[in-house]
Amino acid sequence: MKKTERLNGIIYVLKERGKMTAQELAEHFEVSMRTIYRDIDALSQLKVPIISHDGVLGGYEIDKTYFIPSITLNEQEVIMLLIVLNFGETIKLPNLTADYQLLKSKIINTLADMDREKVEELMKHIHVGQNRLEPSPYLNGLLHPVLDSFIETRNLDITYYNPKRDTYDERHVSPQNIFFEEGGWYMNAYCHLRQEKRCFRLDRIKKIQISPLENTYLNTLIKSATDKFKEVEYDLTIDSALFRVLKDNDYLSNIEITSSSQFNTHNGQIHVPINKSIIEPIHEWLRINVKTIYKQSIKDMVLSNPHAVTLHGPPSFLEEINKTTQELYKKYL
Repeated sequence: MKKTERLNGIIYVLKERGKMTAQELAEHFEVSMRTIYRDIDALSQLKVPIISHDGVLGGYEIDKTYFIPSITLNEQEVIMLLIVLNFGETIKLPNLTADYQLLKSKIINTLADMDREKVEELMKHIHVGQNRLEPSPYLNGLLHPVLDSFIETRNLDITYYNPKRDTYDERHVSPQNIFFEEGGWYMNAYCHLRQEKRCFRLDRIKKIQISPLENTYLNTLIKSATDKFKEVEYDLTIDSALFRVLKDNDYLSNIEITSSSQFNTHNGQIHVPINKSIIEPIHEWLRINVKTIYKQSIKDMVLSNPHAVTLHGPPSFLEEINKTTQELYKKYL
């Protein structure tokens, strides 16, 4: 964030929140307290009426009569923008937290005090969640070299944390794209050490710098068996009742129903086609093909619903499910 934006941000946030300490302002804008002290001095020189309070309960506030010119928005427009802004905060674009906070303050300050209090109370009851992953804090300044590597068609040198080995590895990579999945930001890149395409979590990058070497893989199609988000097709039979419950989940968004049939069920087992002399629950079973990148979600669905889901393929995934069930059987027998 540029200094001029931060100076404006301090005005907006003090107008919105009232008194704040230098520590609170530093955390809000992700800068040092020394920077905040310099900013307060700069605002005072610009004749902005900043009031300073000493002591344990001290801090800074802005004269309540100070007027901030702003655009005119009605209450519904403010609510709509704040909901969208909540979603933007949820996806945690690296290093832009302070910018989100500044924009929120600008939007809030378009309302009169009474309306602002009502809207702020309303927003406490509106939540945008992303429950797959909670990333670690991103490296300060991470986004700029990543984006510049695409603009300049350059490679990146990174220090990457490997949680399985608990090591920090030096990697020379050729970025191909960045994307948001499962609650975090990722980068697909050709790894020159492994000599194949790899997927890197941006929050695990601990050091980064642009390499002088040209990225010759930027627009090259690279297939990789280790691609974390590789789309795979799964062949399943699923109870139609369970399917109706799960069908709106993201991992079932791309399906093809290949056939359906009705069977009697008894004690969790599928029996032969309906014998009308036997009064038993009748279930409809759907044979579906699912194309998804969410392998773990499919695995959880299969293992959690053994009486309602049957996996038919692919063979490698069948072997994985079989291995998992055997290990569970041995452990909990």
